Amino acid sequence: MVTVTGTSYSLAGLDPRQAYYTTTQPFSYRDTLTVLGRMNRVIDNLEIVRQRVEQVADKEQADIDGLIASSNEFKNKLDELSTLVDDLKAAIGDSSKSETVWNVTHGRAEESRDAMRDVYRELAVFGARVEDMASLTAAQAAEHTTLEMAAIGGYTVFNKKEPRVTPVDMHKEQE
Repeated sequence: MVTVTGTSYSLAGLDPRQAYYTTTQPFSYRDTLTVLGRMNRVIDNLEIVRQRVEQVADKEQADIDGLIASSNEFKNKLDELSTLVDDLKAAIGDSSKSETVWNVTHGRAEESRDAMRDVYRELAVFGARVEDMASLTAAQAAEHTTLEMAAIGGYTVFNKKEPRVTPVDMHKEQE
């Protein structure tokens, strides 16, 4: 014991080796106690380290489980969106068939494809056809405007007096 200003301190507090032996013990016994004491401290510290590593591993596993759950939830939402998009595509169908317009040739609302076919049929009954225009040279075709060829080219250029009308049910049979 050492006394400083009225307070006593043990030497073990100053030098931890003092806790394992006294000066009255033989030298080899003192060394053995010192090594055993140090080993006990290492074992205690290793146990603390092991516990801390387990805590970190548990937290990491919880994070991994959370990420897996989030990714599964994201995948499920993506699958739901994919199903919704497929349902919307099926509901919309072919937009060219589903668009309703006013058919001026019949005076009623119809699908755009049928209305445009009727308008073309009315405007191009005397129009030049592709097979007719293929027989022209560039110089011969240049003598006529594109509007003339499209609207009345069959009548004026190719002298076809009969109107050429596409049958109404022709397109419906092709579907």
